[in-house]
Amino acid sequence: MKHMHFATIVIVVLIVLCVSHQVQAKDIILVLSVKGQVGVQHLGESSWAQVKEGMALQENDTVKTGKGAEAVIALDSSLKNIIKLQQDTELVLEELNANQDPIVIEHMDSDTTNAVLEYDRNSKLEMSRGKIFARIEGLPQGSSFEVRTPTAVAGVSGSGMSVAANSKTTEVGCFADKVFIVGINTDGTLMEKIVIFEGYKSNAAQYKNPIKPVKLTTAEQRQWDQFEEHVRRSIKVLRESDNPSSASAAYESTGSPVETSPADALEGQMEQLEKTQERLKRDLERVESEHNSRR
Repeated sequence: MKHMHFATIVIVVLIVLCVSHQVQAKDIILVLSVKGQVGVQHLGESSWAQVKEGMALQENDTVKTGKGAEAVIALDSSLKNIIKLQQDTELVLEELNANQDPIVIEHMDSDTTNAVLEYDRNSKLEMSRGKIFARIEGLPQGSSFEVRTPTAVAGVSGSGMSVAANSKTTEVGCFADKVFIVGINTDGTLMEKIVIFEGYKSNAAQYKNPIKPVKLTTAEQRQWDQFEEHVRRSIKVLRESDNPSSASAAYESTGSPVETSPADALEGQMEQLEKTQERLKRDLERVESEHNSRR
């Protein structure tokens, strides 16, 4: 009976942990800069809204850039995982776990009161067309960042890369560390993974294995350097901003303005997460104390 009672308590606490970690996993997704016509479509909606600097996006939002348009988006509040959408790009922010490890309870062993946990750590984008640059520096250990296109899956575990795609081919460039590219079979299964090291690129045509990596061009390297400089400037302006109008107006996910600056909004998010972690730590200590007292 005591074991069953303790198991029930542990299940309740783990469910709280699960919900809390899932909330934390949905970290703030912030638009750092916008050039030209950039639209966002929320999941389940048919209309598009104009993306604005300082707007907070959501998981499963679709973002689309027009001709000559660009957008730089931070995938988490640490500002360590950032992507830049080039013109004529469309992608879905499918699953973003850039800064947290959402916990999933697989099962509970009632005899030993041991919880078996799984960790879903991958962050995923789905890009139907266009080109992005990605600087990924803040992923949890053992996790990865993946971009799925019509012809391939590309990813990193902490690196810098570009992904360009259309309906027939995908090209992946590596600008820091290493990345991978995998072709997709006609039945949707994945082919052999090809590792691309810094300074090289590869591509995968529809239903084909990726080709042997070749060196990046000087022009491609220059594009990456421009992206890095753009990111540094955007972050500097954001952190130095004293009010919303001086850098990028802070918007809620609906696009309506709020009174706090983007920097203040990020700080508030982090403070709330820290409070939640402290509360959960106290809950676990209390449960452990109750269990020991019943022995």
